[in-house]
Order: sequence, then structure tokens, then C-alpha cells
Amino acid sequence: MASNVTQQQLEELESKHKRIAHIIAKDESWEIVLRKPTRDEYKVFRSRSRQDAQQADAQENLCRRIVVYPSREDFDRLLDDYPGICEADAVSSVLRELVGMTGDEQGK
Repeated sequence: MASNVTQQQLEELESKHKRIAHIIAKDESWEIVLRKPTRDEYKVFRSRSRQDAQQADAQENLCRRIVVYPSREDFDRLLDDYPGICEADAVSSVLRELVGMTGDEQGK
């Protein structure tokens, strides 16, 4: 599957959301674009990720809130086919980058 998002669409999404991440599965079976979460969205995610009952859904819920391509409806259908998308290594590392946790920081 070739990329469905055009360069123009990516530029428009970046202009609108400032910081985005375009992720394509290694086998090109799916592709998504995420925007950086708001401060409140991230706080909700952190809170839910620390609660046993909600931990399993926390990252998927965050992905659903910040996906800008495809539509949320299409993203939900994509999750039906590929339920682990939001837990994939690529998505997890991109989420860390979008919220400012790049791994290059050093405490002093």
C-alpha cells in the first residue's frame, strides 16, 4: 500500500497542528498521522495509564483523540483490523517525541 497522505496534506496538517507525526507500518498495511496532544489530553492519558482498570486503554484513547489522518471513524475501522497499532513500537516512540520525551534529555 503506497502512502495515501499527500505531501500537500501533510503540510496542511503541520500548518494547522504545528507538530505532527506521520507513521507508516513497516509492511505499509496502515498509515496514520498524529498531532501533538494538548496539555490536558496528556494529563488525562498519564492519569489513566496509572490506573489498573484503565491502563490497557490509555494509549489507544490518546491515539484516538490526536489522530488527524485518517478520520476517527476510519481509524476505528483500522483498529478493528490492526488492534495493536497504538501499542506498536513506532507509535509509542512517536508519542514520546510528540510530548517532549525524546530520550536525549539529561538531568543535572
